[in-house]
Amino acid sequence: MKLLLTPLLTAVIAITALPPTPAAASSPVGVRIASYNAWLLPIAASELNRRKRAIPSAIAAEKPDVVCFQEVWLRGHQKELAWSLRKQLPHAAYGAGGLMVLSRFPIGRSDFYPVPVHQELPLTEKIAGKGWLEVDIGTPAGPVRVVNSHLALDLSARRLGHKQQLKALATGLGSGSPDHATLLCADLNMRGFTAQGSPTRALDRFLRLGFSIANAFPRQPTRIGWPRPKVVRRWWAPDFVMARSGKRVLATIKAFRRALHTRQKALSDHDLIVVDAELTRAP
Repeated sequence: MKLLLTPLLTAVIAITALPPTPAAASSPVGVRIASYNAWLLPIAASELNRRKRAIPSAIAAEKPDVVCFQEVWLRGHQKELAWSLRKQLPHAAYGAGGLMVLSRFPIGRSDFYPVPVHQELPLTEKIAGKGWLEVDIGTPAGPVRVVNSHLALDLSARRLGHKQQLKALATGLGSGSPDHATLLCADLNMRGFTAQGSPTRALDRFLRLGFSIANAFPRQPTRIGWPRPKVVRRWWAPDFVMARSGKRVLATIKAFRRALHTRQKALSDHDLIVVDAELTRAP
């Protein structure tokens, strides 16, 4: 369960300006995207300092081109991660609610959009400042929008707070330039699939927006707690990576896998999600 004790990070800072976009490549461009809820929650998270020190080298070993972090709550921790990964991922953008994006590609526009805070949400979620961080990256195939989000953990019976936030995120994803491909990394804090393997109504909302969902189901659930328990909570898979093509850049998911997910290698109560995608300039 994700809890926040104090309000943190109330502004977005993009530390890199976008240089002129390189000429778009006519051949497909492979891009590896990683999404990670790092669980760097001050005071409450287990083994925080040990895990924080180990995360950069573990991420670097996966050789991602873009990493979307959730739950890096302190600005100092964000700066440490960015500095440790600067050689491989030199461009960074920071958002409220513990969000940050590191990229091999230059980052231009960077905006943070808060989600609504319903009165039925617990206090910890009300003060968490959650939302989504949206950046434009300049790839050899053309500009691509990367969206990094973390929605509320809503355990109420009606889940009105979560539904409200999910609707806001979906509305935001429906806006923006139709020319750009969109890559979405998110801890949606929800049940994504039914026991029969079909997307839930909540997840189907993204399918109707034109997104392809990378997560393989049901073989690879994406959260198994801390420390790694013997019994997995089936069907609960809050972490997702999705892709949607634009008019000028097409995005295709090629592979999905988990990393840092075993008891021996885990560095968070979430798995690291690694997705290989292919970007192609539209004809």
